[in-house]
Amino acid sequence: MLGRGAARRGAGAAARGGAGAAARGGAGAAARAGGGGGGGVGPVEGKRLLDQAGFYFLDLRAEDEYDREHLTKPPRRSVNVPCAGVDGAAEADEFAERVRKAKVASSQPVLVVCGDGSAGAGAAAALEERGWQQAVAVEGGYQAWRELFTTSGRKVPPKGRWVPTGTESLKSALNVGEAAMSYEEKLNVEDLNKL
Repeated sequence: MLGRGAARRGAGAAARGGAGAAARGGAGAAARAGGGGGGGVGPVEGKRLLDQAGFYFLDLRAEDEYDREHLTKPPRRSVNVPCAGVDGAAEADEFAERVRKAKVASSQPVLVVCGDGSAGAGAAAALEERGWQQAVAVEGGYQAWRELFTTSGRKVPPKGRWVPTGTESLKSALNVGEAAMSYEEKLNVEDLNKL
């Protein structure tokens, strides 16, 4: 028989482990809890699944948005299947067929990513209902992903902070009216274009 202290430590560790894994967006924790996927993960956990577990990045944004900007690394793992939402069985069947035509097999694990996180969970659930073994939505969608990671998979540097790139001598030669700042730091150029 366990003493009260051991029982409390065990229960506390179980509660902390479960809550901590859920807070970190752990897909493994969701699968062990009986979810089997379909639930959402945060961008950090999604990045880990993409890099280490071989997930495909199923991008639901419109074609023009995807053409303008999409994940480039890991290579050939980002697939665009535009979808604004899956409301009924007929739409879900048609969406699953378009995913199949994009050559994403039902045995292939996928991260389902919409623009803002509003349609990803429904699309992931529709894929799982139609035979996909692992379809996991990314909470916050592509917008949340891009706040943390660049299209090549690096962490986004803090805005307004200089990050050495090795091209500083080139930048200093181009220092004509803020050109050096916008030349290397695409984030600043994007912010200026929004004004």
